[in-house]
Amino acid sequence: MNPLSSFDENLPMRCGRLCSQDHLTHLVTRLGLIEGDILEQFELDKIINLRELMDIMKWEPCAIAMAVGSLIRQGMVSGTEHGHEVFLELCERSSQV
Repeated sequence: MNPLSSFDENLPMRCGRLCSQDHLTHLVTRLGLIEGDILEQFELDKIINLRELMDIMKWEPCAIAMAVGSLIRQGMVSGTEHGHEVFLELCERSSQV
């Protein structure tokens, strides 16, 4: 069960603002949970195919993509494109922590 399922996703739209403080807090918390799930996946696989990651995780693909982007910006994960596939790998620095 998603711990954030009680959040009313229509609330920001009813208020006329997509970026209300409650919505941003929800998004940051949600991305943190997804990032944690992605990092846990690295305990099973050294290299992860992004498409396969999106298939096995319970989150929406767009949310997974945002979380992957965040991990890349933080320098924890790197992405490599091979043909039409993207492979993710833990960066050396984060695997030593």
